[in-house]
Amino acid sequence: MCLLLAGKFARVNSQAASARWLPWLQLARVTNLPTAWADVLAGYLLLGQPEETSHWIAWALLLAASSALYTAGMVLNDVADVEEDRRQRPERPIPSGHIPWQTARGVGWALLALGAGMAFLAGALQGAWRPGLVALALAGLVVAYDFGLKRLWLGPLALAGCRALNLLLGASVWALDAPAALAVAGALGLYVAGLSWFARQEAAERIPRAGLALGWLLVLAGFAAVAWYPSWTGVQTVLTPEMFARWQLLVMVLALVVSWRCFRALLAPHPLHVQLAVGQMLLSIIVFDAAAVVPLAGPRWAMVLLALLVPAVLLRRWSRPT
Repeated sequence: MCLLLAGKFARVNSQAASARWLPWLQLARVTNLPTAWADVLAGYLLLGQPEETSHWIAWALLLAASSALYTAGMVLNDVADVEEDRRQRPERPIPSGHIPWQTARGVGWALLALGAGMAFLAGALQGAWRPGLVALALAGLVVAYDFGLKRLWLGPLALAGCRALNLLLGASVWALDAPAALAVAGALGLYVAGLSWFARQEAAERIPRAGLALGWLLVLAGFAAVAWYPSWTGVQTVLTPEMFARWQLLVMVLALVVSWRCFRALLAPHPLHVQLAVGQMLLSIIVFDAAAVVPLAGPRWAMVLLALLVPAVLLRRWSRPT
């Protein structure tokens, strides 16, 4: 009897704890956190020797900094949209009353400061200012997007810049002017600009096919840029010429697999189809980053990146990706 009562008490406590934390997990969009980790790891792998351990403490700090900055962006996004959410999405954590607006605002700004601070600490360990400066630029763009740019046509470009800077945050352990890192950051920016533009069409009363087509083309352009960046930048790859050609073909096949829902939404522009396409493209940022590192870090490290799909899928139990 005592054991049964203890088990019941433990379940009740677990459910109560879950009820307390679930709104925060939803507010932070934790489902997408592994995609931010993938960006930082990709930037790190593009420039350094993966087996080199002297930079790993700094890189771990940058991973934490990226997590804090990403979470801050999600929290402040809902802080800025609270009045709109009260009218259109009252079930969200802030308008529903599960998280006080003032508390969310304080947590968002604190996470921004924490993220920038950890990036400066990572740079100090390496005797460089690069990580801190990239983090400050990323934090500034996050604030600009959340409190203004997202309502303008510049919104998708701002989100693209955030993702590109996130990848360069990982590369900043080594350098910021390396052609490979800049090229992949630009390719990722194209992909995310397309994803963001595609997602914007969901809010339209009548979803325009032209907008969906533009978003899809930008996504495909991002994959094309990844497939050819080693040739454009002239970097030395770890692949043989035959393996390199197969990798390029694989990237383009991945582009079609990742974006097949875009084609479905284009044929039948229904909000559900658009939402499914956006969710798939968000998750596939991990696939995009993994494909990008193959020429310079090899397939083994690309598989490490792909493993981030596991926590990303599991986290969907507690939080929607958008």
